[in-house]
Amino acid sequence: MKLLITLIFFLGFYTPAISQKPKIEIYLQKKRLPPIEKEGLSFSRASHFNVTSKDIQDSAFILDTEILNYDSSKNIFKVAASASLKISSLDPSISEGIQFTLTIDKRPILNGYFINKFTSSALLSYMIMNRNDSIYSIDRLMPGIKNDDRKNPILINAFKVTARLE
Repeated sequence: MKLLITLIFFLGFYTPAISQKPKIEIYLQKKRLPPIEKEGLSFSRASHFNVTSKDIQDSAFILDTEILNYDSSKNIFKVAASASLKISSLDPSISEGIQFTLTIDKRPILNGYFINKFTSSALLSYMIMNRNDSIYSIDRLMPGIKNDDRKNPILINAFKVTARLE
């Protein structure tokens, strides 16, 4: 009888954990989003912006399988050749860049711009230069904003559990 009660208790409250690994992807926006207005700072048209899951395109620009690893101490990530080709084929204007969002399971984590490799001016946001390379740096120029999304614990954990954190 004790065995039967234990078995019923165990089956009634036990639910197996689903070990689905997070998908880390980069999306472009459906349309250009307006910059965040911050008092005391004059922003160019290409400055930091807010994004929701509704703002990103339906399919990822850079797929989870194309992001090979991330080094959080240097803020660089390595991508497959197919992703490098996609990034280098972008044609961002020198002054504005192309908005992107890095997501975990389609949840926005980091927003920024793919910038023209010939630009001489930085944007007030996170930036990835559009060049043909396998290693990309996520640069940051955001005066007055202390929070660094490149160190977001959700982002770091996603790379860790997928065995891609260096």
